[in-house]
Amino acid sequence: MKFRLVVFAAILASGAGLFWWLNPTAAPAPEPVKAAAAPSPANPANKLADITPTPKPTAIAPPQAPPATLSTAPAADPAAPPAKKVDAQANLDTAIPDLATLLQTGDLVTAFENYTLPDDLAQIPPERIVEVEDQLRALVTNPQIQPRLQIISQMLDTFKAQTPTYNDTGDRATYQVPGLGGGGNGFSFQKVDGRWYISQNGMGQMQRVLGM
Repeated sequence: MKFRLVVFAAILASGAGLFWWLNPTAAPAPEPVKAAAAPSPANPANKLADITPTPKPTAIAPPQAPPATLSTAPAADPAAPPAKKVDAQANLDTAIPDLATLLQTGDLVTAFENYTLPDDLAQIPPERIVEVEDQLRALVTNPQIQPRLQIISQMLDTFKAQTPTYNDTGDRATYQVPGLGGGGNGFSFQKVDGRWYISQNGMGQMQRVLGM
């Protein structure tokens, strides 16, 4: 059967060729249909190019603190020496109020250490100084001493309105205090190495008033 179909196809093919040879004006035989070429795969790069990138959301910056105000004050000089403490005993205008404050507050130990003449203080043995300071601390606790301390403080206040009398060398200043246990000799301060101290007669008057 297959053989007959092959022979029949060959006859048709030879007949068609013979027909076109005998009739050249006839329409040409149709060209065999070519299989359509498969579309080439799309270029991935082109697809990526066609994709419009999605814009990223704009980040919102956090609020910023206002810039710090620069100080116009001059910076401290690290090499500058520390401020020198004012010496109350450098002049009588500050020494007398300082002594009065120590007496009013009952700080007899500091008054003794600061206003006793250096030469007199140096002659007192250390153990005796300890005894004197203990006596002064105990003295302050005596209720009868407070009025006497006020008397001495008030006396020192009267010196503000006075002009002292100086000796020839200017290192001894005497204030007039009539009736203050000194027979009218006054109350004196003595200057040693640029600082004022209670003189020996002034210290004696204070001791008599305090009952020492």
